Amino acid sequence: MSAILSTIAVFSPSLGRLPIDKDFKITMGGTEREPVEGSTEILGWKENFKAPGLMIKVADVSALSKIKLANIVDEPITVIKNNGETLTLNNAFQQNIVEVGQDGMIEMMFSGTEFSQG
Repeated sequence: MSAILSTIAVFSPSLGRLPIDKDFKITMGGTEREPVEGSTEILGWKENFKAPGLMIKVADVSALSKIKLANIVDEPITVIKNNGETLTLNNAFQQNIVEVGQDGMIEMMFSGTEFSQG
């Protein structure tokens, strides 16, 4: 995962536009390869598929519906960056249980079918 620091908001049809913490992570998804080692040489590799994903943090404010947040399924989740670029995680679903941290932030993890840019 790599950090993108210039994001300003995320948009979901059920929640609308939410300001997010600058520390979010995106995983584009795809095939991850690991070497298969013999006693003296590499014999080949094995492949594992990793789903596209997105981790964001939002502030726990009274206007934010935790119920809607917990029930996000099959929605496009769009990340809007300061430079105008957008990335959309298609057919996204909320992966983790909604918990509010001591810092008043809610960490959300989404998986989906693919990212599109535009």
